[in-house]
Amino acid sequence: MRRLPGWFPALLPFIPVALYFLLPNHNPGSDAWGYTALELKRQAQGTPYFSPHHLLFHEFGHLSYRLLPAKFMDFMGWMQFINAFFGGLSLWFFYKITLHSFDKKTALVLTFMVGSTFGIIRFAAEKETLIIPIA
Repeated sequence: MRRLPGWFPALLPFIPVALYFLLPNHNPGSDAWGYTALELKRQAQGTPYFSPHHLLFHEFGHLSYRLLPAKFMDFMGWMQFINAFFGGLSLWFFYKITLHSFDKKTALVLTFMVGSTFGIIRFAAEKETLIIPIA
């Protein structure tokens, strides 16, 4: 049996992150449609929108979307991209934390296992508000 190259285990946590970016959810929930509708209303009317419900998530999405040089994707797609990024960032933090308790190989496998769970995949590939506070 062939041995895997020495760099292969380091790629293990990036497999779920690649899936977050490459396979975003195409069945958004009601919250995702609600946030997108509020953003479209804000853009159409030009009025500020303030809601204490998930305030930081929506404002962060609005400001970052406005800073895009070219509108190469819609608002919902942009927020799914942001959530995929923060999903990967949360896995990186998890890996750094587990390195304090385990050896490198075990930390990589644990990070892969956590990144492959339904909860992390759901919120990293969907336009939901729960992945950014984790990171």
